[in-house]
Amino acid sequence: MHVAFDGSPLIENPNSPSSLHLIEWLSMLQAAGARITLLYPEGELPPMPADIGTRALTRRTGAWGQLRFEQRDLPQAAGELDADLLLVGEGRVPLSSPCPIVAISSLSRSLEPRGWINTLATAAGRAGTRGASALLVPSDAKHEWKDAGRRSYPPFVPQAFKQEALEIREPYVLCYGFGREDVALILSAWTWVDGSLGDAYPLTFLGPEPTLTMEINSIAAELNIEASVRIRGEVSYADLPRLYGAASAFIGTAFAAGGQSLRWALAAGSPVIGLKTPEFESVLGDAAYLVPPGDSRSLGAACLTVLIQERVSLPLREKGAILTSQYLEAHAATTILDLLNEFLRPGMG
Repeated sequence: MHVAFDGSPLIENPNSPSSLHLIEWLSMLQAAGARITLLYPEGELPPMPADIGTRALTRRTGAWGQLRFEQRDLPQAAGELDADLLLVGEGRVPLSSPCPIVAISSLSRSLEPRGWINTLATAAGRAGTRGASALLVPSDAKHEWKDAGRRSYPPFVPQAFKQEALEIREPYVLCYGFGREDVALILSAWTWVDGSLGDAYPLTFLGPEPTLTMEINSIAAELNIEASVRIRGEVSYADLPRLYGAASAFIGTAFAAGGQSLRWALAAGSPVIGLKTPEFESVLGDAAYLVPPGDSRSLGAACLTVLIQERVSLPLREKGAILTSQYLEAHAATTILDLLNEFLRPGMG
């Protein structure tokens, strides 16, 4: 099976959870025997799994150029490669393609709702998702898509995260996969931690873009907690298991990469503080400390509790290990390849 894969997220925002999860998809499918060609706008790719085929396409600037890449350049290149399937993230799906299209919910990307071109691109991407052969959704994740084309696959977390489940944690709290709308909530919550534990446990934001980094610094300064806030803008997939595995706790306030940012924390043994919503509960179950959405005081108190009380943090780590013990790459790969084979045209594969 020859799969063409949309690699544009790796150029647009290489530090995001969805981009790093895309690398997991490439590695998983290749290990299962698929032949993969990554199609991406010209630019520097992060380190890729060995033997992944790549093809750089003309990089077009601006929202209009991005729309043209998604709707014309990407499917055209897949056809020129004579690929059996084109795999893309949900929401940015071509309306038509010479080969069948399969969308992946955990690789979803969204546009800022500004300007008519972005509005057009969003509408086209959603229409493309409805017209795709299938939308693949992790079986533990809630999703609003009710169409017959929705298909479930078992979630997977590479063994590297489980191997980094350290007994001795480093003194920092990790936050990854947050949105712009989450920053104020997280920093307000951190004011409840900063006074007593801020010197010992810095809050580390992972992977924000430059404009978001400026916003984090600005709000932290306003709240007078900047001394206990750290930012690491660049992150490689190779470093991710260690960063998760060493953290004393993980704060998750957004359902990034279809919940994969949360699964990484569970697998790596980082006690998770999350939000009490159906989405979070579907992935985390009782293996996390969940608080009401938007309640900064409860979020801060939960973080303090997890850091101070081992009788709370240790059971969370144990439950997370049990839950993620079934997140096996080999099992997911077999199921996903079986699903993908269903969508090949006769004589393909």
